Amino acid sequence: MTSSNDTRNPKRSIVEDSFEKELREKARERLQERENALHGTQQAALHHNNKTVAEGKTTPSGRHARHEAPSDAFAPAPFRKAPLFSGRPLPGVLLAALVIILLAVFISAAVSRCDRSEEDVVSEPQQVAQVQQEEQQTEASEEVQTISFDPSPQELDSIPSSSGLEAFSLSNASTPEISEEQRSTIQKAVDDATEQGDVGFVFYSLETGRGISYNADAVVYGASSFKGPYALYVCESLIEPGTISLDSDCAGTMLYDPSSYYNGGSYIVSDLIDDAIIYSDNNAYGSLRDSYDTMGFDKWVTGVGANDATYRADSWYPWYCARSSAKLWTEMYDYLESGTETATYLSTLLGQTETSFIRDALQGTNALVKDKAGWCSDSDPNYNGVCDAGIVTVDGHPFVLSVMTGMADSDENRLLFQEIARSVFETNEALSA
Repeated sequence: MTSSNDTRNPKRSIVEDSFEKELREKARERLQERENALHGTQQAALHHNNKTVAEGKTTPSGRHARHEAPSDAFAPAPFRKAPLFSGRPLPGVLLAALVIILLAVFISAAVSRCDRSEEDVVSEPQQVAQVQQEEQQTEASEEVQTISFDPSPQELDSIPSSSGLEAFSLSNASTPEISEEQRSTIQKAVDDATEQGDVGFVFYSLETGRGISYNADAVVYGASSFKGPYALYVCESLIEPGTISLDSDCAGTMLYDPSSYYNGGSYIVSDLIDDAIIYSDNNAYGSLRDSYDTMGFDKWVTGVGANDATYRADSWYPWYCARSSAKLWTEMYDYLESGTETATYLSTLLGQTETSFIRDALQGTNALVKDKAGWCSDSDPNYNGVCDAGIVTVDGHPFVLSVMTGMADSDENRLLFQEIARSVFETNEALSA
C-alpha cells in the first residue's frame, strides 16, 4: 500500500518502484514488531499497576502507582513518532563507527607500547654497560683513594727473592697484572743478557707500591753506579746536619788515577760531587770516600738496609744487588723530596749524568730520569758490570728502577741492557693503576 502524499516521478521504472515498495514494506514490518513488543510490555506493566492499586499497595515513593500510557503508543495516528529510518540502518553505522574508533585507540596504544618496548630492548644493554662502567670507575676510584703507601727502604724487604719474574705490591693495593706479551718481552731481554752475565732488576711505583722484580738478590759488581748513593750519604748525613758544607775543603786522593784532575791537593766538596756524578770521575769519588768513609758511612748504609754495600778495604765500589740498589734510591727519593737547598742541588746533578743507560733506553718517551750508571770490563769476570739505577718520573708519577748486570762493558752489552730497561719500563701503567 502506498502513501497518500506520494510524489514519485511517474517516469521512474517499474523496477525502481517495486524495490522502493519492498523497502517500505520491510520498514513497516520492523516498526510493527517493535510496537507489538512495546505494547506487550506496557500491558504487563498496566496489569501489575492495577493489581497494586487494588491491593492498596504504593510505589516506593509512597504514592499510588498510576499507569501512564506512552505517548507514542496512544498518540493520534497522524502524530505518531516515526522510526529513525532513512533507507539504511543508522544504528549499525554508529556501531561500526564506534568499533573503528575503539580499534584506532587500541592500535595506537599497542604501537606506543611496542615503541616503548623496543626502546627498552635497545636501551637495556646500554644501561647495563653504563652501570658496569660506573661500578668499575667507582671501584678504581675507591682503590686509588684508599691505597696506603709510604715508600721507605725497609718496605723493599718484602720484594720476592725468586730468581724468576715476579709481580708484587708493597702496599694494600692489589698485585699488578702484567700482560703475557709484556712478560714475554721482558723474559726474552733478560735471557739474552743472561748469556753475558747475571741479571737482576727491581721496578716499582713510589705512589702505589706495585712493582715487578727479577732475581732481586743477585749480587754483581756495581762499579760507578754507587757514586750516586755515596753522594746521597755525604749530603744527607754530613752536609744537612752541618758537619761539613758544599764549600768545605776536601783532600784529593792519589790512589786511583794519576791522570785525573783530582790528584792530590785540596778541592771543595761541591766540585768533587759535581764531577763524580755528572762525569763519573773516579778520583773525585775516591777523594770523597777517603775523607768521609770513617764519619758514619757504614751506619748510614746499613740503616738504609743495603748491608752488601758497606765499606771494603779492597774497593770503593761494592758488589751489591738490585734490591739494595732500589733501597738506596728509595732513600734518595725521600731526600730529594725534602726540597732543601742541598737536596735541590743534588737532584739537578742526577738529571745531568753524562752516561745514562736508562735515559738512552727511554728515548722517545716523556720520562724524566735522575740516575747514576756504572760500567766496567775486566779480565776478571768478578769485576764486570753494566748497571744503572735511579728515579724515573713519567706524567708526574715517580718510579724506582734498578737494573744490575754482571755483563762486561761493551756496546753490544749496553744495547742488551737497554732492552731490559725498556721492556721493564713498559709496565709502568699497570704499576700506577
